[in-house]
Amino acid sequence: MTRSNAEFEGITYKHFDKHPTSYEIEAVHPKTGESIAYMRYHKKTGEIQDVSVDKEHRRKGVASGMFSHGKAIAAAQGIVEPSRSGVKTDEGKVWNPKS
Repeated sequence: MTRSNAEFEGITYKHFDKHPTSYEIEAVHPKTGESIAYMRYHKKTGEIQDVSVDKEHRRKGVASGMFSHGKAIAAAQGIVEPSRSGVKTDEGKVWNPKS
C-alpha cells in the first residue's frame, strides 16, 4: 500500500530559538494553518529530545520534513543540526528503525 502526501503539499515549518537549551520546529498544515507537529532538539549536541505529530497526521512524512528543515536551517545559520537520538519510544522506532 502506498501513502499519499498530497494533503501536505505546501506544509510550512517554523524554526524557533526561544528556549535557552533547545531549538524547536513546528509543522503547520497547509489548509488549516494549524500546528500539527513539533520537534525539539538540543542546541549543543543536536540530539532530538522530543517529537510529536498529531495522531491523524502520522506516517505522512511530517517528522521527516521537520528533520530536513532543521538540517537546512542549521546549514544556513551555522548552528548545530538535529541528530537522531539513540533513545526512542515505540513511535520513534517506527520513524527511524535503523538505530
